[in-house]
Amino acid sequence: MSEFVKKSALNNYKQVPGGQQDPKCSHVILTLEEYENLCQERDKAKQERQAAQMRAEDEVKRSMDWGRDRVKQAEDKAKAALDEVKQQLAIAQEDAEHQRELNENLLRICRERANSDRKLKPKKKHSGFIVMSSAEREYRYKAGKELKAAKLWETKLQSPYSVDFTEGQARQLIIEGLLQEDENGLCPMEKLGIENMYLDKYEELLQDSDLAAQAASQNIMTNVRLRADHRAGYWEVTFLHTEALGRIPQDMRR
Repeated sequence: MSEFVKKSALNNYKQVPGGQQDPKCSHVILTLEEYENLCQERDKAKQERQAAQMRAEDEVKRSMDWGRDRVKQAEDKAKAALDEVKQQLAIAQEDAEHQRELNENLLRICRERANSDRKLKPKKKHSGFIVMSSAEREYRYKAGKELKAAKLWETKLQSPYSVDFTEGQARQLIIEGLLQEDENGLCPMEKLGIENMYLDKYEELLQDSDLAAQAASQNIMTNVRLRADHRAGYWEVTFLHTEALGRIPQDMRR
């Protein structure tokens, strides 16, 4: 059994009557068995602390490994999704290119057929646009509350596009066709002496200072309108322009 003692001046130990609570108690004398038990408890606590630390480190490592695995899985999944999107995009682009080529071939065949039916030569290179009429007219428009008039020219062209095309399709094809350059680098607009195209109305053109200044020196096309001529079987385009046409090429005359 352990003893509670105090140390004397002669380095002797004397048991104190109050035991552990005695204020004179300075030392505790343990039996060998108590000391060994205390050492065992200390060693056990140390081992438990080391084991707990190792478990904590293992848990942290497992958590980090799990986190890395989840990140890797997410990265692999994102990469696979991106690769799939790229593959689908490549297929879509290939299909779109194929469809574009088909459309171009179909339009070329339609234009050549229309040129042949109308005896336009050379049928493979002719734009398919011919001038039906071109006349000066007085165009009235509102400028604020004021009614004004301008002397413009109105031209009607027959296009190579069948009335079987919808209005939206015909409008897009006609605008693109008027701007399509031939082997000499000239488009139908340029051949007619039209120098610029403005698809909205003439009065709106005047509100743009830059375009209004150009209209004073350039032949600008505006007020574009379409008409389906079911008797002839082709779409027509009528538009106004600020100056008379130039010399109309022979192959574009009616």
